[in-house]
Amino acid sequence: MTTGTTTRGQSKRLKSLLLSTLPAFTLSMLILLAASLPHACADKIPATEFTLTILHTNDLHSHAEPFLERGKNVGGMARIAHLLRKLKKENKNCLTIDAGDIFQGTPLFTRYKGEVEVELLNKLGYDLYTIGNHEFDEGGINLADKLARARFDIICANLDAAQLPALARVMKPSVIKELGDSKVRVGFVGAITPDIESLSMRRDGARLKRDATKAKEAAWLAPIQEEVSKLKAQGIDKIILVTHCGVDYDKVIAENIVEVDAIIGGHSHSRLSEPVLVNRGEAGPCLIVQTGSYGRSLGQLQLTFDKNGSVLPEKSKYRLLAVNDRLPEEPDVKAYIDKMAEPLKILKETVLTRADGNFDNSWRLYRHDSALGDLIADAFLDAGQAQGVQVAMENRGGIRSFIDRGPITLEKIEEILPFDNHLACATVTGKSLLRNLEHSVAGSLGGRFLDVSGIKFAYDIEKAPGSRIVFALVKDKEGNWKRVEDTATYRIGMTDYSFNGGEGYDFSSAADVTYSQEKLNEPLRRFFLKQKSVRPQAPNRICATVGALTGFLTSKTIVLGGGLSFISKIPNQRLSLYRAKELGVTTIRPGIVVPLAAPQVVLENIEKEDFSIRVRNYLNRERPARERQAAGSEYYVVVLSGSNEKNPESRSRRAYSSIPISTYDLERLTGTNLHDTKSSRSLESH
Repeated sequence: MTTGTTTRGQSKRLKSLLLSTLPAFTLSMLILLAASLPHACADKIPATEFTLTILHTNDLHSHAEPFLERGKNVGGMARIAHLLRKLKKENKNCLTIDAGDIFQGTPLFTRYKGEVEVELLNKLGYDLYTIGNHEFDEGGINLADKLARARFDIICANLDAAQLPALARVMKPSVIKELGDSKVRVGFVGAITPDIESLSMRRDGARLKRDATKAKEAAWLAPIQEEVSKLKAQGIDKIILVTHCGVDYDKVIAENIVEVDAIIGGHSHSRLSEPVLVNRGEAGPCLIVQTGSYGRSLGQLQLTFDKNGSVLPEKSKYRLLAVNDRLPEEPDVKAYIDKMAEPLKILKETVLTRADGNFDNSWRLYRHDSALGDLIADAFLDAGQAQGVQVAMENRGGIRSFIDRGPITLEKIEEILPFDNHLACATVTGKSLLRNLEHSVAGSLGGRFLDVSGIKFAYDIEKAPGSRIVFALVKDKEGNWKRVEDTATYRIGMTDYSFNGGEGYDFSSAADVTYSQEKLNEPLRRFFLKQKSVRPQAPNRICATVGALTGFLTSKTIVLGGGLSFISKIPNQRLSLYRAKELGVTTIRPGIVVPLAAPQVVLENIEKEDFSIRVRNYLNRERPARERQAAGSEYYVVVLSGSNEKNPESRSRRAYSSIPISTYDLERLTGTNLHDTKSSRSLESH
C-alpha cells in the first residue's frame, strides 16, 4: 500500500494492473484490495520495496506421520520438511510459523506428551509459534516442560502465565525479526482464543489476559492491542499477528486493531485457499490465512511492502501447497519419526472391526447429527447401560479423526478419541437437559455441538440462542418416544470434559454422579469388538429447522433476510409439504432432514408462487373427508429446496425444513379453517 493521493488515471492504471497480474490472489480479492488502497501521487511511488515470505502451518495435532484419507496418502512432517527446505532456498526473507495446536491427536502424543511435536518444529527450522488450547491437554506444567526444549520463539500476548513461571519464562508477547541485508524489522504478536478458559481445564494457573475496565470484546482485545501499540511506538510499521483464535475471532481482531497487516491463524481448522479480507477503509485491508489441519497443506504468503510499511497487494501472493505422496520425505526427519513410532506399531496391526463405508469427515459443519458422532454416542450409551443411561452425548471438539471404508484399527480408536477423559454418568432434570441442548446449538457450528444417542430433537436456527429447541424426545420404559419434561429426570452419559464445564456446559445441578476409571476410548474399542462391521447412517437424531418457512403457506411474499440470507440465495427454489403422525427426525433424501417420524409427501417441488394455493386445494378438495376428520393428530412441515442447473443433484444438499405445525395451524395459515378448535398437539410448549 502507498500513502498520499493518486490521479484518476493512476487509479485506472492500478486496476488494469490488478486485472493482469498475479493469479495467486483471486480477481475479486484484488479488486477489493485495490478499492481500499489509499491513493498516492506519482512522485511519491516508493523507490524501495521489501518482500516477506511466510511459510505456515496450524492445527497439526500430532500428525507427524502420513495418513490415509478417502484412499489418498496425505500429510506427514517429513514431506513438509522437504517443502520448507526447498522454499527457504528459493525465497529471501523467509520465516516459518505455526499457529498452534501441535499437541494431541495421535498415539505419538499419548505416549510422548509433546516431546515429538516440539522436536519436529526444531528439526524443521520453525521460527515462530503461538500456543493452542490443546497444548494444555496434559496440563500447563507439562506444556512448559516440553516448550523449554524449543529452539523457536513462542509468542502469546493475551495469556497470563504469572502463576506458571516455567511457562512465563519461555513465552513472549511479541518478537521483532530483522530480515535482509538492510535489517528490515517486522513485528510478530501472538494470541490465543479468548475461550481458552472454557476449552482447557488443565492450565495450571495460566489464564486469559483481560482489561477489567473494558467490556466484552474490548476486554480480551486490549492486551493484543497494547502489544501492537508497543511495536508501533518502537517504529515497527510491519506487524503480523500469529493467532490460535479461529477465523471468526480473527475477523474481529482485524476490524479493531487496524495496525495489523496480516493474521496467520489457526484453531477453526479452516482451509482458506485464498485469504479472507477485512477491509478497514483508509487503514487498508488485513489478510487472514489458515491452512486447515493435520498438515494436509502448507501455506505460503508473500507480502510486499513499500518503504512506508504499507502492503502492495498487486505484488503480494498467496497459495496453499498440497502435502501428499507426490512429495519426497526428508530422510533425517522420517528416520526420527519412525524411531519414535516404533513402539506403537502394534496399534496399527490390531484390527477391531471394519467400516462398510466412509464416515463423514466434515462433521464440524453439519447442523444435523453426524454419522461418526452418532457412532461414538452409541458406544457411550452402550457403556452406560449398567448405570441406567438413557441419553448419551459427545461434543464434536472431542472427535479428532474420521473413519474410512476398510479395517478399523486400535490406532484409529486412539486417534478418534485421544484425550485422557472419562465417561461421566449422572441424573439430570429435563429442564437441565433442555438447557444444555440449547447451549449445544446456540453458537456457530464447531466443537461444542453435541452428537447424541437415545434422544431426538429439533431446533430453530432462526430463533435467538436460549429459545431454539423446538422439541426433544426420549424413549420411555415401553420404548415409545416421549417429550422431555422439565420436571422429569433422565440418566445421561458423556465425557467428563463437557460434563464438568468444558465448552461452557453446566450440569452443576446433576445428582448421582459417577465417573469411569477407564480412558474414554475404551468404550468405543469394546463397542467395535461387538460389531462385525459398522456402516454410516443418515441423520436421524438432530434436525435444524427454519421457523420462517411456514410463512410460505400464506400468499404473502416471504423474505428471508439477516442471518438467513444464505437460504434466500438458493437457486431454483421449490417447496414441498410433508406430513406425519408423530414427531421425530428423518432423512428423506441425502441432505434433507425433517422433524417428523415416517413422513409422507403431500406436495413436492412446487413453485413458490403456487404453493399456498396448492396447499389450500389439498385441504379443501384433494383430501377425503374421512381422513380430514382425523387430521388433528398430524404434523406438517414445509421444505424449501433448490438446485444448481449445472448440477441438479446439488438440490439434495441445499434444503431446509420448517418447524412442525399442527393441522390446526396449517389450516389457520392457509385460511381453510376446517377445524374450530386448536389442535392439542401444538408445539408451543417448547
